Amino acid sequence: MKLTWLGTASVLLELGETKLLFDPYLRKRGKDLPPFPLDALRDVAAVFITHPHFDHFADTKEVMAACDAPVYVNRRGKELAQVHGFDSARLCCLTPGDTLTFGAFTVKAHQSRHVEFDRKLIAGVYARALLPWNTGAGLRFQKLNSRFDLDKETDVLSYEILAQGKRILLFGTAGFREDVAYPSDIDLLVYPYQGRSDLSTYSLRFLERFRPRKVLLDHFDNAFPPVSQWIDSREFVRLAGELYPQIEITVPEAMVPYEIFG
Repeated sequence: MKLTWLGTASVLLELGETKLLFDPYLRKRGKDLPPFPLDALRDVAAVFITHPHFDHFADTKEVMAACDAPVYVNRRGKELAQVHGFDSARLCCLTPGDTLTFGAFTVKAHQSRHVEFDRKLIAGVYARALLPWNTGAGLRFQKLNSRFDLDKETDVLSYEILAQGKRILLFGTAGFREDVAYPSDIDLLVYPYQGRSDLSTYSLRFLERFRPRKVLLDHFDNAFPPVSQWIDSREFVRLAGELYPQIEITVPEAMVPYEIFG
């Protein structure tokens, strides 16, 4: 089974002839990474959205133009698609507990929640956005955020993916619900390393809660410069290695396929 990180929270899973795409974001506004491989999307079986924030959902119209796959999103995503003129006939509404099968993959949706931005992080974003030479980008960032607003407690999904006897738990944002019975015995946790100023210690709660055998980080890139920034994960990797030496952590290189259970 191959996993390719395509930048931001975009992940491509491949097994045999079946490909599943999660949270595609074309990064037209980003830098420091190669272009999103739209040509590779023609034969994906399905596209899954964890939550309809702009850096997970705003480029769905272009993704749909590049492939014929159905796009699975929650109720809020369906509403926003109608507002922004997406092809709603291609959008399939998912609710927690829904289970789908594509080739050897079985995908189950779970209720999740969005990471809670802390004050230090918010202050840093505003400080960068308010610099005179960044105000244009800051205004565009704010406009996009306002166009793709959601309820952080109810409008977020995570995905459990089963294939070849392995279980992957994929999050699109660094938050989970305490009241949800997530699956146990996790072989791989796909964890978005973004959204807090204290990520190196905050993220340890995911390792304690899920005890995965492996972790793959994503979403740590500079997706909307100069408002965003690249997130350094080395301190988290160091702390995790001390506290959970049995857990293998991968900080992937973009566009490089990984044999995740090889």
